[in-house]
Amino acid sequence: MSENRVTASFIDDPLSKIWFTIHLDEHGFADIDRDIIGRGSVDWGGVWHDFSLYEYDEKRAGLDWLNPEYSEFKATLDVFDRRLAIGEVVIYIDDTERYAYRIEKVECMD
Repeated sequence: MSENRVTASFIDDPLSKIWFTIHLDEHGFADIDRDIIGRGSVDWGGVWHDFSLYEYDEKRAGLDWLNPEYSEFKATLDVFDRRLAIGEVVIYIDDTERYAYRIEKVECMD
């Protein structure tokens, strides 16, 4: 397993980005045998919001916002039980919306 940084662009507005770190196996699947799966940040209107990732369910990681103002705000990313590779789409889901992000870069950090 190696730690990777995944960067993706919002399909409807490619200048809006999300990035997160996650451990991937040799096939590009996430390692979920960790208390904290990874960390990352999402750009909303030019402001970056940091989070850590945890196991939410068998398909999705939950976002634990580092800003206490967002602590009650629930969001997930569908990053488990699938390959994370350039060109793949990950879905960010919060209480009201679904956002599709296309992976543009997967960088090994080890």
